[in-house]
Amino acid sequence: MTRASTSLARRYARALYEVAVGEATAGAVDRPAQKEAALAAAQAVRQELRRFAELLAESAELRNLLANPAVTKESKKGILEKVSSGSRFSRATRHYLFVLVDNRRTGLLGPIQESFEELLNEELGVVQVDVLSARELSDGQRHLLEDALSRRTGKRVEARYQLEPELIGGFVARVGSTVYDGSVREALRRMQAKLAE
Repeated sequence: MTRASTSLARRYARALYEVAVGEATAGAVDRPAQKEAALAAAQAVRQELRRFAELLAESAELRNLLANPAVTKESKKGILEKVSSGSRFSRATRHYLFVLVDNRRTGLLGPIQESFEELLNEELGVVQVDVLSARELSDGQRHLLEDALSRRTGKRVEARYQLEPELIGGFVARVGSTVYDGSVREALRRMQAKLAE
């Protein structure tokens, strides 16, 4: 994705975040209640975005309809209205989907969702970590790893785990652009480099 597309996705995500938070805090009278309402609304929108992403992944027909320039905006909105009603999406999420159709930005749905998640995680003091391991980690190992990463980052860790047998053993954890490589594959590579000196 180009830098311009990334920037555009961030702007759309920020706008959605502000709309969701603004609607939720309109009736709140004190600061703690406002913050609580804002975070609850943003988390609800995050769940709705995830659900919509699942629906897109499950339905090639829906993906094709949204991507097809020959389908009118009104037809796309009609379909999205049905999807939104069936999934009980909030007004903020439904309106956001309509804005994307109006501005021909449905191709940015994935990057916008990613940017929205980053904004919310920042507010919640959460960091997303992708962990690759050669074999399934036990609950105890996951807890130790998440604790260590939480201490290192100073944030609460939400980890997504995947298996990658090529690592031989150990794990690789990605926190944003930082990679912690504790894999046997990396240890062997370092050993080989030392022997080659």
